Amino acid sequence: MPMLQSRVTADDSGAITWNGRRWIQVAPFVFQASNGGDTVVFRQDGEALAGVMQTWNATYERIGWSQQTAVHLGLVVACLLVFGVHAARVLRTWRRDRDAPAARACGLFVALANLIFVVWLGASIRTLGETTPLPTAQVALLGLGVAAAAVAALLPAFTVLAWRERWWTRTGRVTYTLVAVCGVVFAAWLNEWKLLGFHY
Repeated sequence: MPMLQSRVTADDSGAITWNGRRWIQVAPFVFQASNGGDTVVFRQDGEALAGVMQTWNATYERIGWSQQTAVHLGLVVACLLVFGVHAARVLRTWRRDRDAPAARACGLFVALANLIFVVWLGASIRTLGETTPLPTAQVALLGLGVAAAAVAALLPAFTVLAWRERWWTRTGRVTYTLVAVCGVVFAAWLNEWKLLGFHY
């Protein structure tokens, strides 16, 4: 899952602030805490910074905006909102809407499976991977993510057909398009964080 991140800022005097402390430059790319003691060093790449900061017991790497925790959490929240809205809409209109039942079933499965996956993951994250082989419940959890990702791969094709054949209402097609996009993006996010079952 996304790791806790910290921010380093510099002021006009050339000092930096990190982890609530002020650090004074004592040598090129070397900073010491203003109250003495600890030192941090920024790795050099020629005359420039290499984007790596080292302390006596840890190394920190500069990351781009796309890797920041806030971006990842925002992406996940947006996907979950889309899944929730779509699932509620499909369940509400299931009996009276008879167009493309296979496409609707796939979209509903992706939405519900991902919602269940996240709830289940949140409930079991502290114990996930504590024992090997993994307990059956955890295998099922990780397998659910794989199943949702596999079905999500079908949604873009269904989306094209939905617009071409004018399935459902315009609102229905728009929400289905959003689910298709979010299904693929969410699967990629799970893969990025090694949360799909085939990694285990």
